Amino acid sequence: MGFTANAWGSPGYGGDGGGPGGGSPVDPAPVTIALSNGWTAAEPATYQRFISGVVELCGLIVPGTRTIGTVLFTLPTGRRPLADLILDTPTDLDDVRIKIAASTGQVTINAVIGGTLEYIYFGGSGPNDGLEFSAV
Repeated sequence: MGFTANAWGSPGYGGDGGGPGGGSPVDPAPVTIALSNGWTAAEPATYQRFISGVVELCGLIVPGTRTIGTVLFTLPTGRRPLADLILDTPTDLDDVRIKIAASTGQVTINAVIGGTLEYIYFGGSGPNDGLEFSAV
């Protein structure tokens, strides 16, 4: 079961096993994310939009530039949240907060809580395994 951004921008768990929020995919297959600033995918990094309006991010990415405000990737129009989101993502020894900007689709590092940023994990590639949010 995946993470779902709730009204406060914090991940919660959601979905019913029929795709995030119970919807069928709009994107026929997960779309590979074009990473920026030296970040690379240790496991496939993808997004997929569903009929319910939910977008699911999946994958494991490893650092390039690690400073606050670094753009990790940009989501296209129609795959962006309704409002700016700040989400916690699990890492090895600490948590990383990412920001997803509604207007630009830029996904940036917002905060590192704990030690050294070694990776960012959005979740697995199975149904309802990834980080989910509602899109425009």
